[in-house]
Amino acid sequence: MPDPPFDKGDTIRIRTAVTDADTASPLAPSVIGLRVENPSGLVATYLSTGASPPQIATTGIYYVDYTLAAAGSYAWRWETTFPNSAEEGVFYTAPTNF
Repeated sequence: MPDPPFDKGDTIRIRTAVTDADTASPLAPSVIGLRVENPSGLVATYLSTGASPPQIATTGIYYVDYTLAAAGSYAWRWETTFPNSAEEGVFYTAPTNF
């Protein structure tokens, strides 16, 4: 996850790593998806089987470049199947006078 501070209009890279729980070896899941909820409550979905899939940096490393359209709190959640895993978090953008 990128480091703050973030400003309205910034494009950030939301990343995840998918690894084997026992060996920590990178894995390519059957399905991977990211959901991002913006400060207005609208959810953007990026699904490996959809029209806007996450990008693959290398085996097991995935990302989405997301543009922050408004100031406020954003929530994100990665989910995978085979292996089944999830990771989530939040980030904030600073208020703006514009």
